Amino acid sequence: MTRHANTTRAKQVRVPVNEDEKAELTRNADAVGLGLAAYLRELGLQHKPPAAIDQAQVEQLLKVNADLGRLGGLLKWWLSEDHLIRGGRVPPGRLQDHLNEIRATQQKMRAVIDQLSK
Repeated sequence: MTRHANTTRAKQVRVPVNEDEKAELTRNADAVGLGLAAYLRELGLQHKPPAAIDQAQVEQLLKVNADLGRLGGLLKWWLSEDHLIRGGRVPPGRLQDHLNEIRATQQKMRAVIDQLSK
């Protein structure tokens, strides 16, 4: 069936639902940035509603990425030739601690990405 943007929609279809179903339908419509009627029309006509990215989750990913950048910068500085020539040393155990922190931060990032992909 072809969509017609200029078509006036004067007919309505009544679909009885309970409160929980209505709440879930509304959440699903909000998640893809559509009103409830548009969401149900898209699904009923077998059109796939567009995906909407959750801005809060994107901001979380940006923060996690910044954390990884800071940790990587510190690690790079610790291992730099200039730092080592000046007698700098990586405090015992700190290198492993930071590598573990990088791994943990990567896991957080993966979890947020998994949430986005659902």
